[in-house]
Amino acid sequence: MQRITKNLGRIELFLDWINVGNDYLILLRGGEEHIGSSCMAYFDSFRNLAITSVMSVPEHKEEEIANNCAKKICESTKKTTVFVAGIHLDNITKKEIQDIVDASYYLVDKLISILEENN
Repeated sequence: MQRITKNLGRIELFLDWINVGNDYLILLRGGEEHIGSSCMAYFDSFRNLAITSVMSVPEHKEEEIANNCAKKICESTKKTTVFVAGIHLDNITKKEIQDIVDASYYLVDKLISILEENN
């Protein structure tokens, strides 16, 4: 498993990934670890876009991050991608939420660059 991280002060985000054959399994976590949402994306070459399917634990807010990240990775690599997200920070502020969202997308962009270098 490979990892990149981003420290945001009260929380550090970890983005771990492994190859599963030609596909990717990716885990984004931070704070109190758990599974909040998962998304599978596969590339539809006929329509030239990623199709996603999301499952989330009720009351968890990671769905948007999981969906957007799985879709972006899949569309960039043309590989089936499963993205699992679990991030929790007690007494989180609106700014911290936005910082986490921004950092999540930053980490995914960094991952895509790494994956493109290796192909």
